[in-house]
Amino acid sequence: TMTVKQIENLLVLLEFFADRKEPATLADVVRHFGWPRSSAHNILTTLVETGYLYEPRARGGFYPSSRWQRLSQAFTEAEPVPESLHNIITDLGRQTQETTWISAPSGLYAVFLEVVESSAAVRYAAQLGNRVPIHVTASGQTLLSQMPEKDREVLLRKTEYGCWGPNAAKSID
Repeated sequence: TMTVKQIENLLVLLEFFADRKEPATLADVVRHFGWPRSSAHNILTTLVETGYLYEPRARGGFYPSSRWQRLSQAFTEAEPVPESLHNIITDLGRQTQETTWISAPSGLYAVFLEVVESSAAVRYAAQLGNRVPIHVTASGQTLLSQMPEKDREVLLRKTEYGCWGPNAAKSID
């Protein structure tokens, strides 16, 4: 797949801050990612100038502003996962001790919209936003089964059938 490196860098930087939970200096970012200093500086400066990062203390590092939260909140308010569905997967997870999730079709993939992770040491690693091939997984196959036949056929014709495992579909047939 084709990815845009600058966007990919922005996303991993946001995940870095989410994991770190404290400000990071330019040197911290360069050291963590191994990015050229000028590239890291340009990313951080752009985010500061657009209000997405700020410096809580002078020369104390950068941290995401609440502008990200407002953006995120606007997205989830526009298309929320209904509370009743969240309650169903929460109850199911509690009863089965398994990871449960809600997924939706996204092109040739199923994307996880809501996840309730099991507390078991060994568990399915579903993460919000993860995408899995729609034709291979039980979630995806369930989504496919609910589509009109014409839509399903269009998707399956576009699918690349690889070696996903011994029981995975090898062709549209």
